[in-house]
Amino acid sequence: MAERIIDATDMILGRVATYAAKMALNGDTVNVVNCEKARITGMRPVVLKDQLHMRERGNIRQGPYVFKNSDAYMRRVIRGMLPHKFDRGRRALARVKCFTGMPEAFKTKPAESFEDCHIKKVRSTKSMALAEVSVAVGGSR
Repeated sequence: MAERIIDATDMILGRVATYAAKMALNGDTVNVVNCEKARITGMRPVVLKDQLHMRERGNIRQGPYVFKNSDAYMRRVIRGMLPHKFDRGRRALARVKCFTGMPEAFKTKPAESFEDCHIKKVRSTKSMALAEVSVAVGGSR
């Protein structure tokens, strides 16, 4: 089908993930760029506490596996919106690629940005970038 490029700059993480999952299920190849600039809404101490709690759950053999880098974290969130245990969902997830920053191959192509996913649509001003969360749990941007 079509190749879609989504720019996640100042977009709410979960809302971008729903758009990307829906496009992938429809057969499009989805490339999410600037994942480190996606925003997670909520107060900083609460968001960090939840992320650290998620990392401490389980063990290394059984999971849950929570990634430290922002691009892998974004892909994991998108996976949560897909029926990844079934063939249709696995094929859709294979069509999703997430990148930190803007790769050279996509600089000349237009990137999509969704107005209803933007952080200014939320009443609360409390949010933090996915890069900040990644650094707080021990990863890189």
